[in-house]
Amino acid sequence: MTLLGSISSAWDDFLGCHLRRKKEKRSIEGEKPAAEINSQLPKLEDSPFDLKGRKIIFVLGGPGSGKGTNCTLLKDAFHLTHLSAGDLLRAEVASGSPLGSELNRMMAEGQLVPMDVTIHLLREAMARAPATSNGYLIDGFPRQVDQGKAFERLLHVIPAAVLFFDCSTEVMTQRLLKRGETSGRPDDNMASIKKRFKVFTEQTMPAVEYYRERGMVVSVHSEGKVEDVFARAKEMLMLRIPEWATLADEDHVEVNEA
Repeated sequence: MTLLGSISSAWDDFLGCHLRRKKEKRSIEGEKPAAEINSQLPKLEDSPFDLKGRKIIFVLGGPGSGKGTNCTLLKDAFHLTHLSAGDLLRAEVASGSPLGSELNRMMAEGQLVPMDVTIHLLREAMARAPATSNGYLIDGFPRQVDQGKAFERLLHVIPAAVLFFDCSTEVMTQRLLKRGETSGRPDDNMASIKKRFKVFTEQTMPAVEYYRERGMVVSVHSEGKVEDVFARAKEMLMLRIPEWATLADEDHVEVNEA
């Protein structure tokens, strides 16, 4: 064997050993592949979801852009069902299930969870919506273009609009650090915040642009007072979905500054 061949063979042996040790370490530490995580859920099937005339609004924006706050206000104004992808995932974590434990690790590291998990949890929650609901505000979804495409393909539904809360990184950081003082969330710290911003820019903003190209994005500047942002979001939705103007309940919504 030539000297070059000997070196190449030695490198292959070293690399193979390194990968085996890394795999064994992951196994010892309890890390599970995505396929194993998804095996704990019912297999997602291509099955139409009956909206019963309701509208779906995807709600996107960076971490701390005001999605959750405004969804709560818009839900009350238009009598909608507010579904937070993040809250559904955190509820699964709180359940103490094996899936929840893995999701907790991924969320703490600012990683995106497997697409099938999120879509399954959303579909189940949508099916539980009360008959009086006029539609769905799906907060924090889709995080990626593929998620949105899969949701539309598997449920045979198309969102009426994508509500995008546009906010600067500086303002979002201030809000998240302030929230972290009382939230108890493992991802409300500077290290996780930076990772979440990176993930949002690289993976979620392409989803916003994908829907913008389809003419579906309703953009709302989300800096300033809560009541002002809410007023802008409400007006933009009524322009996008005129029939919702007759649903708006002026007296039912109470806006409180955080």
